[in-house]
Amino acid sequence: EIAARLAEFVRNGGRLWADGHTGFLDEHVFLKGMIPGFGLDEVFGCREADFIAARDCGTAEFPVYRHIQYLEPVAGETIASRDGMAVAVRNRYGKGIAEMWGTLLALGAIRGGIDTDALMARFALENGAIPAAEVTPAGTFECSRLTGREADILVVSNRFGVPAEARIALPEGGKPECLSGQTIRVGDGEFRCDFAGGETMVFAIRN
Repeated sequence: EIAARLAEFVRNGGRLWADGHTGFLDEHVFLKGMIPGFGLDEVFGCREADFIAARDCGTAEFPVYRHIQYLEPVAGETIASRDGMAVAVRNRYGKGIAEMWGTLLALGAIRGGIDTDALMARFALENGAIPAAEVTPAGTFECSRLTGREADILVVSNRFGVPAEARIALPEGGKPECLSGQTIRVGDGEFRCDFAGGETMVFAIRN
């Protein structure tokens, strides 16, 4: 049922991103004969050709975590390859687009310190996502935003364990304030603040 809803979502113009071994088990936790299963091979325009263990062999184009899932494009186009074989495929399905990356990127981002932001953010931004705020350097900081009548609240976190400076874009006329008590430096169209490793701070941008 979930796979059918995903297919309908993409067919009607949605955008879908997935990483390695999506839909590889059935409802009884048995390995599917076709991976991705449940008809998702048609949505992603590819099927699994091989699945191998791999460590410390990723590149900027294709970061690897634990395994590589080689893909056989059927209707989709290869957008990343390794050793002459497809490892990422993009497919137009109905009115929408589906993209599959053949490694455990989401798990790597959570457990292994794999930087997947360039891949995930690219897909999201290309398909209409609007970032909560423009914070650089990209990939170092996470940001959430609460919007109010008199001010917006930004919650910004340093994702890594080393100090870093955040540069946060300011809307025209915006007046920033750090509610966490740290000093900020306001410049042309942005403000800056120094973060310790892993630190989270809260900012108000008043209208």
